[in-house]
Amino acid sequence: MNEPAYHLIQMPPDLELGGIDFDCGVEHYNEWLRRHARTAVASGSASVYHLADSLSDRLVGYFTLSPTQVARADVPKELHRGLLRATPGYLIGKLALDKSCQTRWRRDNCLDPLPQQLGPDLLRAAVLKALEAARTGGGQII
Repeated sequence: MNEPAYHLIQMPPDLELGGIDFDCGVEHYNEWLRRHARTAVASGSASVYHLADSLSDRLVGYFTLSPTQVARADVPKELHRGLLRATPGYLIGKLALDKSCQTRWRRDNCLDPLPQQLGPDLLRAAVLKALEAARTGGGQII
């Protein structure tokens, strides 16, 4: 049986990311990962998940997940049924994929596409982690 090409890792609070080789093409997201991810995890304000290449363990994507609260007034009326005034939920705050794994960037740089599109897989992993958290700690909104 083949090992999956990529795996998800929950970032531990003591992981140092200062010199990490990651570039999603949006400097704000690159800098947040290098400078603030560790603090967010250590303070408990967010969980950070890394998508890593299984062969090299190189980080190729990440997302954050944080508990949040949404006012029922901010939710479309057709979804109000069963919601509290202040409904607990989970926020996918950041989601980034390294340029080397982005289909458009690979095409623009005359590189062959990867065998799988990682962007949708990363989003799917974030939603599944939020659902897992909601089953454990409650929450109705992502």
